[in-house]
Amino acid sequence: MDEEYYLTEEQRIRLEIEKEEKKKLKKEAGRRWRWLRGAAIAGLILLVVIFCLIRQWEKSQDMHRKPVIYLYSEETAEVFVRLELDGELTTTYPKYP
Repeated sequence: MDEEYYLTEEQRIRLEIEKEEKKKLKKEAGRRWRWLRGAAIAGLILLVVIFCLIRQWEKSQDMHRKPVIYLYSEETAEVFVRLELDGELTTTYPKYP
């Protein structure tokens, strides 16, 4: 700061103005950065919510696409049905044990 002692009054005023402008620019840049960061976080949250909603909708659609097995016999017969599935039966009639 020793060089400030050799400045004219006009140069000192100009230097002070430049310092104030730099402070304002830094402050404004900080505000913009905080806004941008907040907007990015909000956008990510929105994407996660949308992804979860789409996934939930897809799962509900899968349930309707599962195969339906009908076994009808005109005569009484002993029938053995074996299922290998990854999951559970959602509906059976008559009730499956």
